[in-house]
Amino acid sequence: MKTTLAKDQKIAFWQQHIEQANQYPDGIQKYCEAKGLASQTFYKWKLKLNSRIRKDKVKPTPSSPFAQVQVLSSAIVRKQALPDARWLAEFILQLTQAAQ
Repeated sequence: MKTTLAKDQKIAFWQQHIEQANQYPDGIQKYCEAKGLASQTFYKWKLKLNSRIRKDKVKPTPSSPFAQVQVLSSAIVRKQALPDARWLAEFILQLTQAAQ
């Protein structure tokens, strides 16, 4: 429990500093100097927290053997002209004859 609390406190600490640094008029480097923070540590936490936010925003896809299909409107769906299948039959026939 103690480690979780300490981790949560660190996260809150760095989130606050990241928000304040983004508003700081002289830039992040000057903010870190003014607050006595190591800029490398600041950027490490900024990267860590930003990637954490991105992971939270991405919805996990359910594992299913089926693909999700969305039917828009029957007016939008049109029959596409497919190529004549005879060329495929002729191609296969020529392949089999050449293999013999």
